[in-house]
Amino acid sequence: MRILRYFFFRSGAAKFSKLVLYSAFLIILGFVGIKLYSSNISVQSSPWTLPNLNGPYKVTRVIDGDTIEVSLDGVCTTVRLLGIDTPESVNPDVSKNCEEGIVASNFTKSLLNDTYVYLEYDQELTDNYGRTLAYVYLEDKTFVNELLIKEGYAKPLIIEPNVMHADILIERSTQYED
Repeated sequence: MRILRYFFFRSGAAKFSKLVLYSAFLIILGFVGIKLYSSNISVQSSPWTLPNLNGPYKVTRVIDGDTIEVSLDGVCTTVRLLGIDTPESVNPDVSKNCEEGIVASNFTKSLLNDTYVYLEYDQELTDNYGRTLAYVYLEDKTFVNELLIKEGYAKPLIIEPNVMHADILIERSTQYED
């Protein structure tokens, strides 16, 4: 036993062990760095940044084409989709409701009922009616606000200071016009 102890400590085996552990640490750190770098690349390839998404949250109800209700930590919260406007379908003043609003509402219902969504907030968190203001994304990160414009159910409605995706929404509206 003395011989082994003498050999390991006298021959630099302890130093060698420390060197092996240090090298393993650096290799693991390198792999973690590569993983973080490659995940940043995939986020960068999106036309807008996605790191500020919150959720997923369960959609409990679609109110109309541009307003939904989600469960935020067990509390039903009304969310108004930022940057877009769909025709009216549930306005208390029935004369303001129209067929296009019902069609837009039905599309949003078919897209979001009983699904989970991510929310992205801009400068203001709520509007004058107490609704949460957010950009909405499906679980696959499809930008719902842009999709409603693309499909012809919504038009851009940019209200400062909430302009994070104004350029994209306006650009998309001109791309998808007939």
